[in-house]
Parts: sequence; C-alpha cells; structure tokens
Amino acid sequence: MRRGDRPAISALWADADRLHAELHPSYFFGDGRLDARLEKALARESAMRELYVAERGTAIVGFVLVELLEPSKQASALRGRRGHIDTLVVAAGARRAGCGRKLLETAAAWARAHKAEELLLTVWAGNREAECFYEKLGLSSVSRVMKLSL
Repeated sequence: MRRGDRPAISALWADADRLHAELHPSYFFGDGRLDARLEKALARESAMRELYVAERGTAIVGFVLVELLEPSKQASALRGRRGHIDTLVVAAGARRAGCGRKLLETAAAWARAHKAEELLLTVWAGNREAECFYEKLGLSSVSRVMKLSL
C-alpha cells in the first residue's frame, strides 16, 4: 500500500460498507465512513496491522487489512497468537480472477511471519458469495454469533 492509494481503498471500503448495510442495517450505516482500524492502517500507526492492495494494471481492485491478535488471557483458552483479517474487499469486476486468493495468501504469510498460529476472519450472515469463497480456500467455521432483538 502506498500513500496515494487512499482514494481507491476508500471507494472499495464504501462498496463493502453498502453491502453490509444492505445485509444488516442495524449494524452498518452504509455511508462509506472509514473505520478507525482502517484509518490507523492507512496512517501506518501500528506494526500490529498491515494493509495490502491488489492491482490490475495501475488500478487498485482490492485490499486486505490484516492484524495480529495477542493470545487470550482466559485460563481455558489456548495461548497462541492469531492473525485476523479485518477486511478483505475485491471490486465486483475483478472477482474470480485470483485477486482475493492472492490477498488472503499475502495476509496469511504476513501473519505467519509474525508467529501467528492461525488466521481468523468474520463473514456476515447473508454474504453467501464470501462464505463460498473462503470455504473454497479451506477456511472453516469456528463459532457462530447469534442475536436476540430486545
């Protein structure tokens, strides 16, 4: 990622934000406002997270934001360090061309280099395209978050 990549990354983020707002409007505004973690990654404020982009020619067509999660402090939890994909976005016109796979592989390599034992990510319910993509790459479910509206 280079400093001049911010407008393209912001546009991809806005697309993902709109999709999430369609799927779960009670959780997402859909206004494209950048998340604080993405802002910190763009500012390169932490060695605990990294941002990589996928390019087609000179155009940015995707990005992944990966971070390290320190071991759990819970006595009953394993103590290993984990990598976490906060966001992985590929432009609609660039999907099924290997960009997402390469971004995921790059994030995994970064996490591995930082001594992570596994790589985690969240897929919001209803995003079947993303679920299929990740399952095809060998990811499997670890937990399921459920809610009760009050």
